Amino acid sequence: MGVRGLQSYILAKCPDSLIPVELTANTDKKKRLIVVEGWSCLRSVYGPHMDFICGGQWQEFRASIRRFVNTFQQANCELVVFFSGGVEDDMRAEWARKKSQNRDTVNMVMQGLRQRGYAPDRKHFLPNETHPQVFRQVLLNCHVKVISTPFSTDKAMVEYAHKHSAYGILANDSDFIMMNAPRYLSLHHLRISGNTISTVIIDREKISDCLSLPLSLFPLLSCLLGNDVINYEILEEFHRRLLKDTEEDEGERKKDEKEGIQLVTAVIDFVKNLDPEIKMNVSSNVSTIIKQVLPESENTEEVEGLFLSGLEQYKESQPKPDETEPVPSTVVTVSVVEKEKVKPKLKEKESLDEVSEEAEEVGEDDEEDGEKQVVDAVEEITEMIEEAKIVDDGVEEKAEETAEVSEEKETAEEEEEDAEEEVKEEEISEESCEEKQDEPSEESTKEDDQPPKLITVPAITSKVLSSAAAAHASGTLNTHLYPMMCTGTLSLGPLFEDNKDKDTVSSALLYRTARQRIYGLVFGVGRGWVKSDAKRQRSTKIDTQRQVTVKEFIVNGSKKNLVEGEEVVAMPVHAPNAKQPARKPTPHIDRLWIGMSAKIQELRRSTLLAIMNSNIPSFFSPNIIANEYLLVCIVLRYILTTGNKVLREYELDAFLATALSPQLHFGPSHLYKITPGRLTSRGCTLAHIFVRGVETLLLANDACNYPINRRFCFIGNFFDGKLFQLKLGQCRAGLSLLDICDGDLGAVDYFRHLRCVVTEELPRSVFAGSKTTILMAKEMCPIDLIRNNG
Repeated sequence: MGVRGLQSYILAKCPDSLIPVELTANTDKKKRLIVVEGWSCLRSVYGPHMDFICGGQWQEFRASIRRFVNTFQQANCELVVFFSGGVEDDMRAEWARKKSQNRDTVNMVMQGLRQRGYAPDRKHFLPNETHPQVFRQVLLNCHVKVISTPFSTDKAMVEYAHKHSAYGILANDSDFIMMNAPRYLSLHHLRISGNTISTVIIDREKISDCLSLPLSLFPLLSCLLGNDVINYEILEEFHRRLLKDTEEDEGERKKDEKEGIQLVTAVIDFVKNLDPEIKMNVSSNVSTIIKQVLPESENTEEVEGLFLSGLEQYKESQPKPDETEPVPSTVVTVSVVEKEKVKPKLKEKESLDEVSEEAEEVGEDDEEDGEKQVVDAVEEITEMIEEAKIVDDGVEEKAEETAEVSEEKETAEEEEEDAEEEVKEEEISEESCEEKQDEPSEESTKEDDQPPKLITVPAITSKVLSSAAAAHASGTLNTHLYPMMCTGTLSLGPLFEDNKDKDTVSSALLYRTARQRIYGLVFGVGRGWVKSDAKRQRSTKIDTQRQVTVKEFIVNGSKKNLVEGEEVVAMPVHAPNAKQPARKPTPHIDRLWIGMSAKIQELRRSTLLAIMNSNIPSFFSPNIIANEYLLVCIVLRYILTTGNKVLREYELDAFLATALSPQLHFGPSHLYKITPGRLTSRGCTLAHIFVRGVETLLLANDACNYPINRRFCFIGNFFDGKLFQLKLGQCRAGLSLLDICDGDLGAVDYFRHLRCVVTEELPRSVFAGSKTTILMAKEMCPIDLIRNNG
């Protein structure tokens, strides 16, 4: 985001501050470390020749990333790429303003597409949430170090660059001019020609000399111009007063350009003319500055807080040697039923000893720090369970008498035993619940009449948070997951969707049910708990007291919704919808992340399929659906089962034909040359709905601890935007199935098979325009026609 208008001003008024540099001209032959801002770099790497409106050219994107990395490696440069996570509260208003502008761009592009049917100009390219996920994964495959921060990256990048003596920071963010970065390498001026890499260094000291403004006042200049924290709208009246002498008879474009230069000049003059005592200590005189900037403002305390936050982001953190990383925490809490203390049975204690021997062997190779972290985490879990009567999917936790077992053994015992028993208990939980309730004792009946006592506990254990923090920092976890665990919020930007098309639904709303189930899994909504009566008989019930709401900031409503967010209730994983109860308990996320047995792997897969409305037998076996096509089938099945009639039959066929097309294996250069013909707004909307479905599925896959291996998760393996638009046109025109499958008889057979699986047990009414007769229907498999006869 950066400082409003500052970089344009510097390019126009401070040309001496731009120092050309050729990164390949490395005379000392020493490897140069370059810290890269991922989001800025993404726009450069996703080349101007690549399609974005049709749904994306993912294989070409991957090839471009590899070329980018190889060029720097050949120039003896080591890259470290930073990615941001969630949006901080202080930056929410500015984020909302930017996303509102993006939404306006989307509406303009889709209107032009409806009228002309041609791809828009490259300047309207907006990366979606899938682009950074692909970018990170390809970088990791190229052995590039990736670092993800929970929120903004700017400060972390500067600190990392100083700590590791980096040559410079490659970005397109004027905030780095305000910070004491080692060198700010302009991504805007980056040129790669063959093996030659050139750009410019924007020298902040020369800028200081040019502006006659000390470096210590740069943060204040940033706040008065508007930055990621100080929203421009807050300063609108102040800027208007500074520009009151602007000529009114100038053309709009010329006036806007002139105002940009004039505004920065006026703000610089304002800072220069401040009282010397104020300039000596800006932080202590913020209230005085605000009185001059916003004399009529009523929310001075709020604005003062924003200014202090804005100044704070440019301060250098004082490094503390040997400082241990803070334990991650979450602000999300839940109310749970207070637990009665129950003595363990002898059998349970014996089984603990058996599991502990197994766990000892596994734990021998672990480092001491890791062991301590696990022990601390399990102590926390044990403490929580002693206070709250919450049990993982109906498995009663162990109680006090097992405390004599060593802490490390206790860790492995609880994790492994619960992981094994969880699968069994999940299958019989409903039956046991009904059996135990048939003959209740008098005492248990009295207990049921009394309302349960509730206590508040963290929604996620520190063990899971620590694992998520480590995976997030290394770039291997979905960028949304860890910030959501910590703050209970999720932010989604806009996609190129046609809001005027009444036959489609917003992708953010279409996949909301899946996201609600992901929230339920992460925060433990709908887990099982065990109730013991006077006869020590156990009955498994689904906990209904544990409720969590997540704030979603999605770009499909008013601007107010973007700033304030919309509270969305988390659902149990196995609940059909928000109004119907869960069929069985939600698995404990600790078990999915810790357990290693085959049964736990099956549980991960079944949980993922339940989240995506695909928990039918056909999706459980790789013998029925090859792993290469599992993602596309799950997403299409989800779209058909949401109750929103989004897809027509031939549109489903187009997605399957794209995934099976031999053209996907001809390489990115072939896909680039595809000419899909006249585009339709509906076709482009469907492509982006599908892309968001893949994005949602990958978020669920990460939350379930990767039941689908990462090597099958690259979207370019089964989708290409241009190819899909070509197949969509062919299906709409009623071409034969053999022609649509590019003459590949093997693809025709597998097409029929996948279509049968995706539409299994679904009536034909799930399709939009289901009354229309499709010419291809007679070529479908007979089983499919029977199943779709409804």
